[in-house]
Amino acid sequence: FLSSRDCLCCLAELGYYLSSENATRSASSLKDLLFTHQIPLNLICSAVSALVSLTCASQNEPTISSDRVRTKCIEWINKAFQVCEKNIQEFLSEKTLQLNKTSDDDGNFVTLERSIFTAGELSLVGFSLDDAESTIQSKQNKNIRNKDFVDGSKLVKGLQIKPPSALVQLIQTMLSRTLPTTERQGKVGMLTPNTVRAHSFIAIGKFCIRNDYLAKESVVLFARELHLSDVEVSHKFSVKSNALIVLGDLAIQYTNMVDRHIHSMACCLQHKRGVASQHDQQSISNEEKDIASPSTIQKHAIIMLSSLLLQDYIKWRGLLFYRFLAATVDEDETVSQLAENTLCGPLLSKQPDLLSSNFVEAIFVLNSCSVHPIYRAAAATGECDNSDIAGFDGIHLFGTKGRKKRLRAYYVMLSNMKDEEKVGIVARLAKEVLGSALEVTSGLSLACRSAVSTNAQKDVRSINVQKYESATNVLSDTFAVLTSPWCRVGRTSTGDENQDDNDHAGLSATTAQLAVVKGRLLSKISRKHLIETIVPILCNLKTVLESNRSALLKDLMIYLVEIFRRYKGEVKELLATDPSLLSELEFDMRQFEKKQKETPGKKKSKGTPCINTENTFKQATT
Repeated sequence: FLSSRDCLCCLAELGYYLSSENATRSASSLKDLLFTHQIPLNLICSAVSALVSLTCASQNEPTISSDRVRTKCIEWINKAFQVCEKNIQEFLSEKTLQLNKTSDDDGNFVTLERSIFTAGELSLVGFSLDDAESTIQSKQNKNIRNKDFVDGSKLVKGLQIKPPSALVQLIQTMLSRTLPTTERQGKVGMLTPNTVRAHSFIAIGKFCIRNDYLAKESVVLFARELHLSDVEVSHKFSVKSNALIVLGDLAIQYTNMVDRHIHSMACCLQHKRGVASQHDQQSISNEEKDIASPSTIQKHAIIMLSSLLLQDYIKWRGLLFYRFLAATVDEDETVSQLAENTLCGPLLSKQPDLLSSNFVEAIFVLNSCSVHPIYRAAAATGECDNSDIAGFDGIHLFGTKGRKKRLRAYYVMLSNMKDEEKVGIVARLAKEVLGSALEVTSGLSLACRSAVSTNAQKDVRSINVQKYESATNVLSDTFAVLTSPWCRVGRTSTGDENQDDNDHAGLSATTAQLAVVKGRLLSKISRKHLIETIVPILCNLKTVLESNRSALLKDLMIYLVEIFRRYKGEVKELLATDPSLLSELEFDMRQFEKKQKETPGKKKSKGTPCINTENTFKQATT
């Protein structure tokens, strides 16, 4: 069955081909419905488009003048603006405020909402992405003789009818949380209905698209709405969601103007779920609860920011990438799935090295190791004077509580990397993390110490504890990544290392052979780097951790045992010149394995001599 929307869409597309008599009669009926606000919100947009098409068809001359069509449209649009302004003015009048101040029925605001929404839609009649080009094109086609080759909507392209300034000011009044009051009403005014505020943000956003002065004046207001505390807006998700959508649309039209508010938009990727007061909860209608929620705002942020990134309206500045990464481990499964599909789908296709070039930095950022140069370099990415750098405030993934989510984030990145990228990741981790921990001047060297001095002042000791914990978590996560099977060359996204035949089944014989040779070469390179570079670093680091009785010694030994299990012959050959160190390592590993076996409640997988992080990674991915 055809719905009302389908019928209106047909009129919008084909109404231009109606006879003048039928078009005039249909346009008159549609105007009456629009002016009396009997058209539901979800049909107003289609109704306006249909009315424009019918207005074009109502011309009965064989030669249709574009100027005459525009004049007819201007007449009924200006009349509709007047009706909308009158309805809003009546609502704001003293008598209406007193009448509605004691009413909680959202049904009283239906006419007001439709008036605001209609005003916004009317302001976009004739709009296209390039108004200048549309205006030139419309002037070249002033007189149209043949209807069969012209779409009615093209006759009004470039037409711009500015809403009355009084109407704009009235709708701007609705953006505030409270409505203006008079002296007789006292200082406490009526709270603006949330649905009315939400529609007002959308309407002002539509006005801004064709008014750069109004946009410059309003963009700060939209950004401020995103900055409000989550407890304060916990019952106004639709308002915040609409403010975010408007900023996204304005970023396309006025990129430089919105660029400085990217951080405010990026913060919506991790919307906190605040708890509204009992009074606020009672004021929420069931319809409003279904309109938007914290997850809705997050999904809008993911889709909007990814769209802007794909179209190059914004760049990966500051810590925006890591906010996206944190969204892949959100508590809401639908949000995390959407973020992962977007980040590892179109965004990764546009920039193939997106994950590999930010992996090491992700370990420092997710652990909030802000004092390290790698963190500071990541935070300063794309920094310039006129833009706002996205930060990482409000996200708490550090510490023991956030470890599972961090490992899940690492898995998301590693499972979407190529083998050559994994080789580079391991090399960077060994040099920039493990190697840096051996340097006395490095911030990671704090993690090699046994504890933080208690002789310092309380504030200084608190800062030192934070630095110590973040550095420790960075090294612990690094060992977990290096030990995990997902970091090995040849590991597929499904976790199976024996799928080369299946992976190359659809390739030609030559291509498959090259892929196999490439995989073997990368495996040899990875093994050589592991034995010649990483093992010596681990031996030196083991000595330092033992001397300080660091808790990281267990993570290091897990990695060493895993290396010995896989490459025992190569390691023995490497340490053949230092038999004492080799025997010491073998003794320590036997003791470590024995201790792990004696640990109650710990289960090992078959063929694994010790507990490694593979199980932890598996748990993090489920």
